[in-house]
Amino acid sequence: QTSAASAAGDTPEGERRNADHAADNDTLRHAEHTSHDLPAETAPQFDAWVAAAGKDDGIPLLMRALFFNAEGWKARGNRWARETSADQFARMHANFDRAVADAEAARAKVDRCDVCYALLLDMAKARAMQPDWTTFNGYAHQYVTHPLTSDPGETVRPYVVARGPTLDT
Repeated sequence: QTSAASAAGDTPEGERRNADHAADNDTLRHAEHTSHDLPAETAPQFDAWVAAAGKDDGIPLLMRALFFNAEGWKARGNRWARETSADQFARMHANFDRAVADAEAARAKVDRCDVCYALLLDMAKARAMQPDWTTFNGYAHQYVTHPLTSDPGETVRPYVVARGPTLDT
């Protein structure tokens, strides 16, 4: 029972473990943002790091996954899908394939790897065309602070236009 309480954070040891876990994930999230700025020529260095790491070390795998995720988005570009070539999409998917393989391997080695799950979810959502938010007339969450209003019983006719850029189509 003590170990269960500790694992849940209900003891000083559990609280310390949760704080360490949060700090580790904050570091990994920072690394995720940094990976977007690395040049494509960095790939062999990640490969060497993974090869030199111990068999139980998932951090090099995770960092390489973050790198290839960023490379996938760079390959895709930020143009409309109709202005994005089949080659760009193919390179995005190839990079995502490498990133998914590494993220899955890292997830098996890194205890409670929130970044692993977030990375896998990000790529799955991109491929399945499931965005995190939809914007209306400009920017995400604008209606949280400025909601559209209507009176009870009033007819409301929203007009919806799906306009890109899209991720995969």
